[in-house]
Parts: sequence; structure tokens; C-alpha cells
Amino acid sequence: MNRVLQFVGPNGAVQLFGVKLVGVTGENGKKVLLSLIFIALVWFLAWVIGKIASALLGRRSHRAAFWTKQGVHLFSAATIVIVLCSVWFTDPARLATAFGLVTAGSRLLFSA
Repeated sequence: MNRVLQFVGPNGAVQLFGVKLVGVTGENGKKVLLSLIFIALVWFLAWVIGKIASALLGRRSHRAAFWTKQGVHLFSAATIVIVLCSVWFTDPARLATAFGLVTAGSRLLFSA
């Protein structure tokens, strides 16, 4: 009897109903799970800090509460990007290639 889900090959590729899924390995699954947990944790912490800032500054100064929330969002976004890059890019050359492609794409997008 055939198994529905198997790990095959030297790198542990996932095989679903006898079909090997390209690029889907046990290691990538761990990276996805770690990434989702970290994003949820950072999002929750940013939400908590935003609520605290609103409670402390909301009634007195809407401007200060707004900029505090903006700072928290920027810091959490930068933290997520840095951690996700360190999880997914183990080879610095691959990171440089991805960064080059993103910046080239953004130049094309915003030059018009």
C-alpha cells in the first residue's frame, strides 16, 4: 500500500501520492514553521506595544501615539526582514542575488 506523504531522496524531498514535490523538503517545512511562529510573535508584540502606547498617550496626544505606533511598526518590519533573511538565506551569495533582483525590480516599478 502506498503512503500518502513520504520523505525521499538524499535531501528528504516530500513525495505526495507518489509525486515528488520540487523544492519541498523537511528542512523547508521547518523554516516555514519557524518563520510563521516568529512573524506571529513579532506581530503580537507590536500589537501589545501599540495598545500600551495608545493607553498611555492616546488621550493627551494623538500625534505622539501615532508616531509611537509608526516607530513600532517600522522596527517590527525591519526585525522580521532581518530574521527571515537569516533563516532562509544560509549562503551570502544567494542573499546578494536576491537583494539585487529586488532592487532591480523596484527600480523598474518606480521609474515610470
